[in-house]
Amino acid sequence: MAGARVALALCGVLLFVHGVARRAEATSYNVGNSAGWDLSADLPSWANGKTFSVGDVLVFQYSRYHTLAEVDEAGFKNCSAASAFLSRSDGNTTVPLTAPGDRYFICGTSCTASAG
Repeated sequence: MAGARVALALCGVLLFVHGVARRAEATSYNVGNSAGWDLSADLPSWANGKTFSVGDVLVFQYSRYHTLAEVDEAGFKNCSAASAFLSRSDGNTTVPLTAPGDRYFICGTSCTASAG
């Protein structure tokens, strides 16, 4: 079975996405649970024990102080949204997991702040 990783830059968590679509209804995951897409979220604990599959949906809810960017691996490692595939700041972004492959997400605002 092909797998993929979804990386979240707020805490560097990797989520493994299985490459086989399920026949049952897709699962919607609120990233970070009630803390949402925020530095206060314990993303490692949130992701622990979850199995993500093609067809599932990631829901990112965040304040005006954060953004969401989907980037390549280099953008993730460098915390740079300069070449983002997706860039949102609406506070409520839904991202379907449509295919296997590595997926990387960062908060461009947090990266900018930490880069100085």
